[in-house]
Amino acid sequence: MPDEVSVKGQTVISFLKFLDQALPPEKVMALLQAAPQPYRNDLSKRLILATNTYPMSLLNALTIQAASAAGEPVPQFARRAGRFSAKAGVEGVYRVFVRVLSTNVVLGKATAMWSTMNSAGRMSADQKTPTSAVIRLTDFPSPQPVMCARVTGWIEQIAEMTGVSPTVIHTRCMAEHAPECEWTISW
Repeated sequence: MPDEVSVKGQTVISFLKFLDQALPPEKVMALLQAAPQPYRNDLSKRLILATNTYPMSLLNALTIQAASAAGEPVPQFARRAGRFSAKAGVEGVYRVFVRVLSTNVVLGKATAMWSTMNSAGRMSADQKTPTSAVIRLTDFPSPQPVMCARVTGWIEQIAEMTGVSPTVIHTRCMAEHAPECEWTISW
């Protein structure tokens, strides 16, 4: 599939780290060894390069299978994976910036990173009030509910790291035939 949406390896690495804390080692290994070729070996041996790209469909399938292995509903598991990914992505020096900038500024900067980590789609954050925003994902050709659940968790964690208690609602979804995905966030 030459036009398949891909994600940077850093996203896959973060997901693998999440699996390590969410599942027992034997379940993680079984999940990775059951992954489709040509990714099985690289996943099992953790040979994922941060700058390489991997199919979004692979990440979606792994998330669904891992949720099943955990005995957890897919949306809940995917949301936790998204939160973990956001926290892992804002380590070190970036953590200081997240704590000193306003939530709206951080959301704007974080959503601008979408295109550096994904081969398709545009994400933006529009401040509605000093304590609310709308985040939109547009031009994304193959939306899946599992991906949207990961994004919801990612948004929650990014906002939470600014020191607020966010409420994030996925109000519109391209997987349900909306023209864009939309999340409303308030704190």
